[in-house]
Amino acid sequence: RKNGLFKKAYELGVLCSVDVAVIIFEERPGHHLKLYQYCSTDINEMVQRH
Repeated sequence: RKNGLFKKAYELGVLCSVDVAVIIFEERPGHHLKLYQYCSTDINEMVQRH
């Protein structure tokens, strides 16, 4: 499911010529919180802009 979201984010960025970022936090019982991210540009730069 998350790979599908990342693919759609990529497609949106390309089709609309925009910067796109997706951040996903996954929490499973008995495991640490896991972070997944996709960004069409440098994510640190994008976060600082907004």
